[in-house]
Amino acid sequence: MNTTRGHPILVFVATVAGVMILSSTGCVSSSKYEEMKKEAEQTQRDLRQERQKMLEVEKVHAERKKLVDEWLSKLGHEVKRLNIIATTCSDLQNELTLLRISRELQRGKPTGISLVIEGQPSTPEPGQSMESQPGAAQSQSKELLKDLSQQLRRLFEEQDSQKQ
Repeated sequence: MNTTRGHPILVFVATVAGVMILSSTGCVSSSKYEEMKKEAEQTQRDLRQERQKMLEVEKVHAERKKLVDEWLSKLGHEVKRLNIIATTCSDLQNELTLLRISRELQRGKPTGISLVIEGQPSTPEPGQSMESQPGAAQSQSKELLKDLSQQLRRLFEEQDSQKQ
């Protein structure tokens, strides 16, 4: 009989021990759960803050990129404008040089100024000299002057049309 009586006591002791183990384990798990929950909430707050910072940085980056693009565009327009001015200045210098040459040729005093014109020899061909054909040199220089002045007018007109 003791064995049958001992058996329910063992069952009772085992049950009480199990309940105590489960209740103590439940308390530890509950505190760890609360701790992990607080940590997860803090991590979510940190994540939201970092996302907000990232959005602000992206906004500033986009604004600055837009400014850089605008400045590059303005710089490109200025480069084009300055190239036109440089070309015009060069053309004016060429025209001035041709006018000086023409004036010296008209006076009949070549001063040693030499100019190579595209498509024309830099020196007279054998058998020809500038002195033997003074009218030819003047007509060539006049034609060159006309061509250069027409090109200059076209450049000024193009520049004016680009400004408008």
